[in-house]
Amino acid sequence: MINVSKNFLFSFLDYPDNHSGAVVIYFYGCEHSCKGCHNSEFKDVKGGDFSSIHQLMSSLISFSRRNRTNKIVFSGGDPLHPKNINLTRSLCDSLYKEYDICIYTGYDSIYAQQKGVK
Repeated sequence: MINVSKNFLFSFLDYPDNHSGAVVIYFYGCEHSCKGCHNSEFKDVKGGDFSSIHQLMSSLISFSRRNRTNKIVFSGGDPLHPKNINLTRSLCDSLYKEYDICIYTGYDSIYAQQKGVK
C-alpha cells in the first residue's frame, strides 16, 4: 500500500535551512495525536493515490525537476508510521544520492543529506 497523497507541494517554508525550495510529500497515517496538529487530514491510514512505488518515484522526480530543486521533505501524517516505514526507507535508499531529504516525524526531524537512512 502506498500511503502518500498525489498532491505534492513546492515550499520555501518546509525545508529546515530556511531558504531552499523543496518538494513536500504527505504520507497518510499518524499515531502521535499531537496537540494542535497542523495536518490532521493525514492522520488516518488510507490507500493513497499511487498504485506503485515506481509511479510515486516518477511523479516525485518529475515534480522536483519542474521546480528545480533537489530538496525533498517527507511530511504527513508520519513518514515513520509503522505502515510507512518500509516505503520511507525505500525512497531514501533510492533518492539519497541525488536529493537532500528531510523527514518530519511529528516529534523531530531527521536529515539525510548525502547519506542513506537505514
